[in-house]
Amino acid sequence: VKAPRLIVEPLEGVGVGAVELLLDACGSNAIGQRNKAILYLLLETGIRASELLSINVEDIDFSDSSILIRQGKGRKPRTVFMGPTARKNLRRHLKNMPDKGAVFTTREGDRLTYQGLRQVIRRLAAKVGIDEPGLHDFRRTFALEQLKMGVDVYTISRLMGHTDLQVLSRYLKQTKGDLGSSYKSIIDS
Repeated sequence: VKAPRLIVEPLEGVGVGAVELLLDACGSNAIGQRNKAILYLLLETGIRASELLSINVEDIDFSDSSILIRQGKGRKPRTVFMGPTARKNLRRHLKNMPDKGAVFTTREGDRLTYQGLRQVIRRLAAKVGIDEPGLHDFRRTFALEQLKMGVDVYTISRLMGHTDLQVLSRYLKQTKGDLGSSYKSIIDS
């Protein structure tokens, strides 16, 4: 007996307007710098929230803008790369950090937890009056932005730590808004 076909809805990402509002809400103090670094890394690397929280200072190589993810999903290590904005904000954040240990910590110096990260995003969203984006929504935004820039699906899949393209296809399933934007860019050019 064949299993019934499941309807898979496209995953929503974080819109550009929402990201800008979240970044504006961060502020410029040490916690604000940490939060900006978090947002930019989530957007520019496509890493999972748990992977972000497990990054140690020694995992970062600014010479090639890479970050070693020691244990991704399935305990598989991989390397991700950050863009110039994430790199700049991460450097700013690390100026006040010790040379070793967790990159993202609480005010007390403990490693930031998953629930703590959710609380950071929740507070920023409430501050600017938008719906709270899920932590995984940043991964979908990363995947779609890479696809729009012409990166091939195999590379996107490897950067996101997927073992096959079937998982990635769910992230790249385009919404009506995505299709409308693509169509408009074709017509306008």
